[in-house]
Amino acid sequence: MHTSSRGASQEPLNQDEPPHAPPPHARWFEPLSLYLLMTLITVGVGVAQGALAWVAGYGVLITALAFMYLPTWALERRGERPEAFGIGSGHALRATRGALKVGLIIFPLYVGAYHLWARAEGRSLNASIHALSRWGEELRGRPLSALKVGEVRLYGDRDQLTLMWRLSPHERSFKAHLGGWGEAQVIARSAGVKLTRPSASPSEPLQVQGTRRGRLTLSAPASSVRYSFKVDGAPLRGERLKLGALLHSPEGEAQGEAHRDWWWLLLTLATQLLLVALPEEIFYRGYLQGRFDQLVGRDRALFGAQVNLTSVTLTSVLFALAHLATIHHPARLAVFFPSMLFGWMRRAYGDTLTPAIFHALSNVLAQLLWGLYPPHL
Repeated sequence: MHTSSRGASQEPLNQDEPPHAPPPHARWFEPLSLYLLMTLITVGVGVAQGALAWVAGYGVLITALAFMYLPTWALERRGERPEAFGIGSGHALRATRGALKVGLIIFPLYVGAYHLWARAEGRSLNASIHALSRWGEELRGRPLSALKVGEVRLYGDRDQLTLMWRLSPHERSFKAHLGGWGEAQVIARSAGVKLTRPSASPSEPLQVQGTRRGRLTLSAPASSVRYSFKVDGAPLRGERLKLGALLHSPEGEAQGEAHRDWWWLLLTLATQLLLVALPEEIFYRGYLQGRFDQLVGRDRALFGAQVNLTSVTLTSVLFALAHLATIHHPARLAVFFPSMLFGWMRRAYGDTLTPAIFHALSNVLAQLLWGLYPPHL
């Protein structure tokens, strides 16, 4: 595997000591304290997203800013240059080329392994254009906050559409019309929810009837859906309808039409790069791994780059534990393995931008594969 000239000639970070460095035991306190603080912020934002609607809309941004600000503040506070830790030192074109070089080797192996894993779970490949489309931004994503009294929510996830409502105490009946949904399969519905059509034709809209509170989840390969709602026979006001993960509300009456598209790919790539991968790489591979390079182990030649395997491994363990802290599932620990590769790329290419681009592309590829191998309903 080829590396950039910059990465090949990079001086080991543990030789780039700041002047008047504190004793080793004191130097462990700073990175571990920032790691614990950053983990608490991440977990705290995740909890707050389920309780506060405004946090649900800005939670990712809040976490990303903390990931980028805290290490830069810590370095500048001690008179160290962030560029010496690969932060802000990458060039976009060169970093993209480096990420794609590694991707040409790793991604085919990953796709093959994913195929075997999906087949072992009984999932089959759905190689269709529809499988790669997603609901538009106004409808896409599961809301994180709890349903409030007086609210109606509609959101889409892959081929599924979920409708939830919770009327005010003085209201009694709820009705919804969902057009263009075709021959829908009912995944889940609460007691008392009834589904009818004006005729037997799938082209006719579904009519949903319910009482003061209910939930309905449907599945069908529809490319669009038209919706309108009534409460006690009167049209629902737009401000009471909340759409998608961001809880948008239409103006006027609560009605409209949503479509599936491919724009999610571009949006997801931008979000993963700017709000997920780059902030995480700045903190973990730039700051944290750079600090550990100064504290433990020594550099060894590995695939054309000088890499401190001890610091890369320690950083990857902490990276995996932080992911486990946000979602308590053992599968989250698997991020240890790509983290080891990100750590190698940080030293091989001399910046955090190259592993960040590869990190973002990996996350997007994982989402594409999840759509191509849909789970059983």
